[in-house]
Amino acid sequence: MGTMKRCLLCSLALALLLGALPCRAVGPRFTLMIYMCAADLETRDRAATRDLRELVDAGITENGLTVLVATGAANVWHTPGIDAGSNQYFLADQNGLTLIKDVGARDMCDAGTLRDFVAFAVHYAPAERMALVMWDHGDGPVNGFGYDERYRGPGMGLHEMALALEAGLNGQKLAFIGFDACLMSAAECAGALSPVADVMIASQELEPGRGWNYTGFAGTLNQNPDCDIAKLGKEIAGDFVRDAFRASRGSAASLAVIDLGKIDGVAAALSDLGGALDARMEAGALSAVARARASISSFGEADGEASDLIDAGQLSSAFSRIAPAEAEKLIAAVKACVLYKKNSPLTPGLSGLSVFFPYATLNNSKVFLPVLEKNQAFSGFTGFLRAFSEEMTSGQYELGLDAPQKASAGGGVLDILGQLADAFASANDAPTAPAPTPYADMWEGLFEERPASGGGMWAGLPEIAP
Repeated sequence: MGTMKRCLLCSLALALLLGALPCRAVGPRFTLMIYMCAADLETRDRAATRDLRELVDAGITENGLTVLVATGAANVWHTPGIDAGSNQYFLADQNGLTLIKDVGARDMCDAGTLRDFVAFAVHYAPAERMALVMWDHGDGPVNGFGYDERYRGPGMGLHEMALALEAGLNGQKLAFIGFDACLMSAAECAGALSPVADVMIASQELEPGRGWNYTGFAGTLNQNPDCDIAKLGKEIAGDFVRDAFRASRGSAASLAVIDLGKIDGVAAALSDLGGALDARMEAGALSAVARARASISSFGEADGEASDLIDAGQLSSAFSRIAPAEAEKLIAAVKACVLYKKNSPLTPGLSGLSVFFPYATLNNSKVFLPVLEKNQAFSGFTGFLRAFSEEMTSGQYELGLDAPQKASAGGGVLDILGQLADAFASANDAPTAPAPTPYADMWEGLFEERPASGGGMWAGLPEIAP
């Protein structure tokens, strides 16, 4: 009862606050919200400023489209008129940025800050369709989204994000939620956000610093606010991978468009797979399960860190002999859920969805298990991960690159169920990478130069090298 009373009081306070705010005279058909948690990406690299320039260059005329930007989280802003000491809401169009509201200094990784921005946008520019782009660092379903370098706290959890969006949207559902951030195209992220959005657009891999191309898709929305979201997502993904490749031919870029209405099928398939693997472990096949997991590389492996996010398609393939029916069901569910995916030559064959499956981070189970258990749709697979983590960190086994080995009393090592593990070894070896193809030959003629937009829209802002 106490929790319900607090929720009612919060809702009443939010309604009273919004009642005092301005509202646009003519409502748009599409409102695009950009939650620009700029952090060190702006302070150091001017990345947020670059994307704001791209928005202005899209030539938004507000002919059915309104773009609202929330700024904050950076110690230094390179865009004239943005105050690094405060959080601000701007209207972005062909004339530049217009300050609508200054809300003071707030932690952008606090879900309440997101909730209030979304609630403001719903009131200020109510539209038939609304979408949200989350702009910053990303770290998957365990560590969540964002870094505010002014507060230096933890990121925003996906469960908390979903609750904040549900409150801010007030019954409306987003046409799409996009993550211009690393590592967020995970099944668990999609599951958490499915109640508040129809489509998710996100990357399985680390994103290159240039991020999304805002001139392209914002221009498309400006010309046709009623456009098909799957086609818009295809444009966003294509522009993103193209621009990443142009900037660096070594970029491992990927972007996927996910139908959140079908993510429950992926969750069910993962739960079935987890149940089957749990049963195999109880039957003594821990070595085979661990060897299969060890054969799959995780995304975002850099500077000695590992995300333990693995491709769902590679997961299915690696366990296809241990649990064939469940593995086949998983890949079928993933294919039904992924509307479109685009990968660079360094990321061929990705399915579009990642899954968190700990191996390098097994010792952090006290951190990741409580986070994962908030998502009830994935409880079956999370239950398997708990059992797997407990077995692997029980002190009975030494964790190696290939499979767990049981320590003997004398300090020696005995291979557990070695014959069984070897039987599965060939099936679980990582696939051999294809022979390298010269990039120039592979990509020649694929991309067309985008004509430059009109100038003079960003007076006073120093030029930034591409």
